[in-house]
Amino acid sequence: MTLCLTIGCSRPRSQLGFMSSPTSLRLRWLGIPPSCENARCCESSPRQRWLSPVSLGAYAKYMPRYKRHGLLTAYLIFKLIAYSATLFAYVFAADRILATAPSLPRWTLSVFIVWCVVGLIATVAIFQWKMWGFYAICALGIAGFVLNLYAHVSPVMASLGLLGPVILYGLLRLGGERNAWSQLQ
Repeated sequence: MTLCLTIGCSRPRSQLGFMSSPTSLRLRWLGIPPSCENARCCESSPRQRWLSPVSLGAYAKYMPRYKRHGLLTAYLIFKLIAYSATLFAYVFAADRILATAPSLPRWTLSVFIVWCVVGLIATVAIFQWKMWGFYAICALGIAGFVLNLYAHVSPVMASLGLLGPVILYGLLRLGGERNAWSQLQ
């Protein structure tokens, strides 16, 4: 059972459902200060797992409205696809990778697999407006640079991995009012 918040609802009280706990506790659970006396809570079906700003009325100002630039969204989707494809390649084509790069130690593939998983998690965190996702991607870029140098990759090719965090930072700063950097938590 999920929570449905109705403010000034026009439905009859009999259709609102069972009032199981005080409104103020439910509003605090949602992160909304309980100041409106017209707010009523009802138990609703599991299919109604959303709260629209229209139904929130006076509480809409407490709900954050995040805006993301389209280029940042496209780049994050690209990173999700790239990390997934790289993870797939490291898991299912490890022998081919080691055959083409005989100087590469076998354990580095395991490290790269873990880094791909961490990269996927960090990218999803940025989608969810978490600052630590950006810092995790920066750490992955620096660690990848060091590991590529250790694996005897040319310095120019190894430094290309540092472009990812730089591009991401630029896209986070892009957009004026929709500047995603200031919205990260």
